[in-house]
Amino acid sequence: VLLLTLCWILVRKKYGFWKRLGVSGPKPQFPFGNLRGVGTHNHSSQVIDKLYHSCKGQDLMVGIYFFLKPVALVLDLNLAHDILVKDFKVFPDHGMFYYNERDDPLTAHLFALEGDKWKQLRKKLSPAFSTAKISTMFPLLKIVAHQLDEAVAVPAANCSVIDVVEYASRYTTDIIGNYAFGIDCNSLNERENMFYRMGRRILTEMRTFELIKFFVCSIYTTLARFLRVKIVVPEASNFYVGILRETIKHREETGTVRKDLIDMMMQIRRDGKLEDSPEVLGSMTFNEIAAQVFGFFIANFETSALTITACLYELSLQPQIQELAHDEIVKCAQEEITYESLMGMKYLSQIINGKDTYQREIFF
Repeated sequence: VLLLTLCWILVRKKYGFWKRLGVSGPKPQFPFGNLRGVGTHNHSSQVIDKLYHSCKGQDLMVGIYFFLKPVALVLDLNLAHDILVKDFKVFPDHGMFYYNERDDPLTAHLFALEGDKWKQLRKKLSPAFSTAKISTMFPLLKIVAHQLDEAVAVPAANCSVIDVVEYASRYTTDIIGNYAFGIDCNSLNERENMFYRMGRRILTEMRTFELIKFFVCSIYTTLARFLRVKIVVPEASNFYVGILRETIKHREETGTVRKDLIDMMMQIRRDGKLEDSPEVLGSMTFNEIAAQVFGFFIANFETSALTITACLYELSLQPQIQELAHDEIVKCAQEEITYESLMGMKYLSQIINGKDTYQREIFF
């Protein structure tokens, strides 16, 4: 009885967080907080979207709960701008993802880290994602684009049904494999490609227990670290770390340079800076490099594929927009598409951002 009473007091105190601060919000229900229905009937984004629209207009923000964790739901565009831009130094953390540098090092990527660790790592990686550096990636992207063209040519010529989601996923997989891991994945031509299969295993084919563990660890991060919980599937972790270790070893022994993400991080690891920049960035450990490459992979694998799929779907429904996009591509590209000509395709950019279709832009 005493234990139950203490638990009740603790839960009541947790669910009183926003009230004590004078912030209104929908009433939480133990143990889900305001996430009732997640994992059974609805995706978390659907539940949050419903909360957003039900609370819109009540205030600039409301307080909700992810299980026992208090979360601010911003309802006003100007307030969101202040948080993300004007007062960013006060709100740099995502506060969404579990990471464990000691026991699960691949989780310690830029998107998950917080505080000073995030600031130091961002300082090291920002030069690697400048416009000039990203433009060096374009030749790799063109190679994979040609492979995609060849892969869909046969089924298209035979008027066969094409699984756009799968082709888009394999396309993004091959780009990430080339740029981030420094290997030619060739998943577009290999149906049982291990790189692609592992990506699906950790992102789109998570088992129920793994999904629950990921969600709970993201809420109760301190307890999960104390219990040394790992959320990256061991087989996937061993696979990607093994590829990266072999790639770095091969480049160090042969002096191979591809001007990709691994090259840039190897430079930082070796020299503490990039070769074309005087700014001293500090070194990087192998685990830090592995985590950033893995983070780049998971951030782009499904999100980019779904964006491509949604865009193509909308274009199929609106041939007039499709025709305008085609005309712009022909006009800007002329004989060959370059990085500069691609950046000049403003109408195509609007389509991808959802500004000329009924589909909203897809966010990670």
